[in-house]
Amino acid sequence: MKLLDYLKLNEIADEAFAAEFDGEISASAVRKWKYGERNPRLPELVRIEEITNGAVTARDFLPDQPTQTDLTEAAS
Repeated sequence: MKLLDYLKLNEIADEAFAAEFDGEISASAVRKWKYGERNPRLPELVRIEEITNGAVTARDFLPDQPTQTDLTEAAS
């Protein structure tokens, strides 16, 4: 699940999510993560997974990969 989707689904504000990092992360950083402008560092990724109880993982920050159907259609 993408961070943006998780925060919307659970009605969590950027400021509230940032507060889970004990002052180490700003709401601005959370916004950048949500919109893919920047990726969290490894310790932040681990903490995100903990905070979200595994709903958001490091894999969720990877760019979307094309599916086999996308590749087949592109080859046509």
